[in-house]
Amino acid sequence: DFVTKAHCYRAFRFPWNGQATAPYLVVDRHNDRLTLLYNLFGERPVNKYYVYAGTSPHPTTRVDSSTVPRIDLKALANGQTYYIRVTAADSTGWESGYSNEETVPVRYILPGESMVLNGDFSQGKTGWELVKQGGASALGAVTIDGRYFVAIGKPGTETWSIQLRQIPFDLTQGKRYIVAFDASASDARYMDVRLEKSTDPYTNYTRRGLLQLTRETKRFAFSFQMIDPSDGSAQLVFNMGQSDRDVTIDNVDVREAVVSDAGQDPVVPIAFTVHEPFPNPFNPSTTLRFELPEPADVRLTVVNMLGERVASLDLGRTAAGVHDLPFSPGDVASGVYIGRVEAASPATGEVRHATIKLLYLK
Repeated sequence: DFVTKAHCYRAFRFPWNGQATAPYLVVDRHNDRLTLLYNLFGERPVNKYYVYAGTSPHPTTRVDSSTVPRIDLKALANGQTYYIRVTAADSTGWESGYSNEETVPVRYILPGESMVLNGDFSQGKTGWELVKQGGASALGAVTIDGRYFVAIGKPGTETWSIQLRQIPFDLTQGKRYIVAFDASASDARYMDVRLEKSTDPYTNYTRRGLLQLTRETKRFAFSFQMIDPSDGSAQLVFNMGQSDRDVTIDNVDVREAVVSDAGQDPVVPIAFTVHEPFPNPFNPSTTLRFELPEPADVRLTVVNMLGERVASLDLGRTAAGVHDLPFSPGDVASGVYIGRVEAASPATGEVRHATIKLLYLK
């Protein structure tokens, strides 16, 4: 026992003249490649690393080599599961033993293709995990007609107490992504849907508010730009805690928005949609996101629970696309307010509208 009580918080380093018998391998998956990271720890100088891969365990076919402890593999067949391991060699011809073997499903995704595995649940629960936390309870099953049904027993105290999730998603900073899915509930309730960091602090990349579900199946769709640092292991989560209303989900789709040769984002929403504010509750301001399938004259009106108007914003002619509108109620009392977004088509005169609930905490 060389550590005294006074040194219990310290870290000590001792000389070591050892040699690992094989490299250690880590594999990162991306939408267009596999990145292999490896190293042979010890005193022996490494001249080259050899990569072995195949569709059967314990591969002996050498597929690539590198003089540095990293390599990108892009030539593997898409849709196959590969077994991968590496060795290290020095200048004398000595070659180490095999590293740990990694099993990796190869799934290259082109821009515009769906990034979701089994989004229509035609393969049952493959690719999906139902997570219960904090004493919550729920059962998940794929119905005969191919939808994922979540029967909630104990809803828990947080939205994330019950999660249906899939991992990983490779999100690149600066790119825009589209998220869409069908959902309904046994009765009216809210659900939180997001792409987020899969480890603490679970950063919400989509930065959206709650979505309201009803008994009627509805198609939800929204887009977001990845403003955070790139994440190759993001997770898609449907947070459905805090309510005991059962939830049904189908046709889940996440894809990168394809940019045209002119450098403009051609993504046009398929329907007029107004999303829940984010954040909500809020103080001093929140953001209202709405989507226009065509140019429209847009107006926002906010009233209190007595129907008295407290704010009105005329945005004028607004282009088709996804728009974020910052909103601050100004000098009004704390409470619940109702926002109404109207979009009038300049071509037909048709007026579409949607209402949202705003909770202002002063």
